[in-house]
Amino acid sequence: MVTIMKLHLRISIRLLLVAASLSSVGLAQSRYAAPFENYRRSHDSEKLGNELRDVSGIKFSEDIPYLIGVISNDNEETLVRWARLKLLTITSGLVGVDIAAIQDRFLPAIPVFENHLASASTDDEKFQWAMSIASLTAFVGLQPTPDGLSLFYRMVESGHEGNRRIALLALARVKPLPAKAKGLILHHYPGEFPSARLGRFAFALEDADIQKEFVSFLDSDEVQDQQLAAKTLADVGPRARPALAALIRLQNRPGLDETVARNVKKAIDAIDRNRSELNR
Repeated sequence: MVTIMKLHLRISIRLLLVAASLSSVGLAQSRYAAPFENYRRSHDSEKLGNELRDVSGIKFSEDIPYLIGVISNDNEETLVRWARLKLLTITSGLVGVDIAAIQDRFLPAIPVFENHLASASTDDEKFQWAMSIASLTAFVGLQPTPDGLSLFYRMVESGHEGNRRIALLALARVKPLPAKAKGLILHHYPGEFPSARLGRFAFALEDADIQKEFVSFLDSDEVQDQQLAAKTLADVGPRARPALAALIRLQNRPGLDETVARNVKKAIDAIDRNRSELNR
């Protein structure tokens, strides 16, 4: 009981800090504000969905704080659900993007999501909020709280494929990489496609053992392995940097498959472009 009370106290304190930080931001400037306000007046779910689909692009300084604010403070279940979905759509679209400059904008979401998870009353609610927390680490690179890290382990061990997939991606972004996390990332799961394994390996290429496993696909004599590995690195963009030497080695291989060559070039270009931007 004491432990639970301490956990809720920590969450409550973090939420107070979140509320204070969000109150200082011009939340009404977000493009999401008008559709959400329209729904509060009309409660027309179909209209809300149509208006949200018309919102294109991302204004990180406005949209992220606004959506987190809705999730944190709104009593309308429909708006909280849409805000969570829109925020997760934004985060999952950041794979392959160097987001160091905007990473901190997502930080207030961690205690908000953890609070929703703690108060969830159904398995479906718990699943949605657990996935949301894991996405902040997997796609944005936010380092988890101790409670978050324990959650990721439970998600992997739950036996639920969706839980396991996103939790493994999240564990691959933890720094420094815990030995337990590394073992779970390298594990062969029954029925798992190679693309899923390579996908999470690409999130943790800084680790020598995981990098070695990934590079074995690049160095393979099987074109299918090369295609899969090269496409994965092209998709993750700047994070492929630890595999740069292997990419160059593959690029120089005689008779390289055209699709492989195209993705190798895309990955190398992304690494070089990011390196140039960092040196400005």
